[in-house]
Amino acid sequence: MAQLVYASGSHRFDTTNDILLHLQLAIQERFKRGEGFIFGYATVVGPVARVYVWLHPTIPLQFVYDDGDPVKFDVDRVEQYLQASYNRFGFTFTADNRGPLVDREGL
Repeated sequence: MAQLVYASGSHRFDTTNDILLHLQLAIQERFKRGEGFIFGYATVVGPVARVYVWLHPTIPLQFVYDDGDPVKFDVDRVEQYLQASYNRFGFTFTADNRGPLVDREGL
């Protein structure tokens, strides 16, 4: 299990090495431009359904990978993640058991 660790560890997004690598590259691209953005993720269990944090170059992040197989790099996926980070509601990962926070129909 790979993790994106926010600030001092107050928030941890559990994911796969594959997703984390492509997310890391998209985040790095935004940070190189000095840009921050909202990042959200749905939790799988517990009373807290969704967490949203402000990602910014001045706030420490850790990208923690497990010792799995090498990840196949996909430049198109990085571009998809990068474009998603410009969404007005933030860049959000959902969970199968949690619905979306915002009904975007009609927007």
